[in-house]
Amino acid sequence: MGVGLYLRGRSATKDWIPQLRGVLGHVTHPAAERIEVTDEGVVSATTTPAGPGYHVAVCDAIDAASRALAITWDRPAAADEDGGGDETGYFFERDLAAVERHMLQWLRTIAQWVLENDADGIHLALPIEHQYQMKGVLTPTGPRDAAWFRAVVDDPRTGIDFFPWWSPGDNAAALLGRARCLMWTEMRWRMPETHEEDELESDIIELLEQAWALDPTLDYPVREWAGLPGDIPDEVHARAAKATGPLLGYRRYPVRVRLAGGWSVEIPGEFSESWEDGTWSAWHDGRTVWFDGFERAAPAAELVEAAPADGDVLRRQDGDVLKKGYLTLGDDGYTLSTRNAIDGKLCLSTIVYPDEEDRDWAMHAWASLRNG
Repeated sequence: MGVGLYLRGRSATKDWIPQLRGVLGHVTHPAAERIEVTDEGVVSATTTPAGPGYHVAVCDAIDAASRALAITWDRPAAADEDGGGDETGYFFERDLAAVERHMLQWLRTIAQWVLENDADGIHLALPIEHQYQMKGVLTPTGPRDAAWFRAVVDDPRTGIDFFPWWSPGDNAAALLGRARCLMWTEMRWRMPETHEEDELESDIIELLEQAWALDPTLDYPVREWAGLPGDIPDEVHARAAKATGPLLGYRRYPVRVRLAGGWSVEIPGEFSESWEDGTWSAWHDGRTVWFDGFERAAPAAELVEAAPADGDVLRRQDGDVLKKGYLTLGDDGYTLSTRNAIDGKLCLSTIVYPDEEDRDWAMHAWASLRNG
């Protein structure tokens, strides 16, 4: 649900579709899904989560690629039932005011729906792979309460702060908005432990520095910035000493992660994550979890009993999920190997922790595993 683009193109240029994918693959924003280019030459992008500035950037990138690859785009007929074209009209008409109007109309519609459905806790324009655990309606730029949505219904322009990229161009607000999105949704708030986390931290610092150089008067997350490495402006430290209120970062709290086969599990937000050959793993500070889901034509009771016991046997049932675990102690600590099942579905998990004091965490992680 959102405003965006759905453009059909054609070109006599050989291999224009993979080339177009290559160009548009670089047009990204942490608040937006990736731009899709089908094998039939249809480009689709939902731009509302990021804002008018992102919509314009996508259109400009498509334009540049069109000139280089001799692509022409179909203008949709007024009665086009599949919604083809640019819903804002900007791609063909270049009317920025129309983009802003469509974005605000969409936001007002969302605000009305939130208020009518008592939607506290829902995720709005966030990836479905992670479920963050904070109060309010969670968005890429932070949680919003009912008062905020009521104000948007009365005057949608009060909600411009929802959009991390409102005005077109790489202006200070756009750079800061990008940094804020990354800080809210991806930052682990500890020392980086992987190459990807190190790059993320560097990107955030660079965005903050670039935005500050253009306009230091904006509302920067000064306490969070002051805790990052680098040559931080003295004014940032001065503001940080006076700042109050909650800190940015959904990953300061536990996160529920969607796994394969409808399974999900809760982990500490600071955990690193990885997918490899269908197996998901997460780790931090000596604690590691692995999960692997399978489809099996057997009842749950049979699936959990399929392997022989090895170690202390533990059993539990959480909702409709039957669970059986085997706890062993080795040179490197404790290993909890588990089989978890509902009828027709099996999830194998391994939870490793170094010390007895981590047992409660391991048991909580196991108990949090569910399906559906």
